[in-house]
Amino acid sequence: SPPPSPTNIDIMEGTSFLNPPTFTGIGETDPRGWIKNLQNWVTFKAYSVAQQKALFPLMFVDAAKDWFDNLDQANQADTMAHLTTAFNTRYLPSSTNDWQMVSNMWTRVQKEGEAVEQYVADITKLARIADITDEKTRRFAIIQGLLPDIKKHVLQQEPANLADVVKAAKVAETANRGCQKSDMENAISRIEGKLNVMAVTTHETKQLNATATPYQP
Repeated sequence: SPPPSPTNIDIMEGTSFLNPPTFTGIGETDPRGWIKNLQNWVTFKAYSVAQQKALFPLMFVDAAKDWFDNLDQANQADTMAHLTTAFNTRYLPSSTNDWQMVSNMWTRVQKEGEAVEQYVADITKLARIADITDEKTRRFAIIQGLLPDIKKHVLQQEPANLADVVKAAKVAETANRGCQKSDMENAISRIEGKLNVMAVTTHETKQLNATATPYQP
């Protein structure tokens, strides 16, 4: 017999590390990645058409729930293929704002104190939203936004691929942290040295004053 229709429990439990999150439609989720995850989930679970129809209403919340409820349920929300077409039409960037998606990737720069891993992950996400699959383009976008010291080291290494870029950037990041720590330790040592000199000078002055012969006219 076929497996039971999906429920909230079925979505939240089991192989939860693969479960797609719900979609709100308010911009915090990459729509292209989300619908792909849902497709993979339906394929992985081998859901029948009936089971897909039972699953779909559970996957949309907030503004996206209103959008889904207004679909033609018999023709736009009955299969994964039909839902994907309707979803892409509504939520994927159109040609009129593709330039903005690409601009977001090229203008993203690494912030002071931001880890290389986080910065690279963000650029990768922006590239996916803009549907930029070319590895060289993503590599150059990542390099151009790195912090100056890190970028300098990466360019000196002449990375041949994205993995080399990340590796070189992380090496530079670690080296910068070590230099900052060393500089701080040196500064502390200099301050402590000055304080020690001041303490010795004060002590010697007190001793000199204690042993000095009072002036008698």
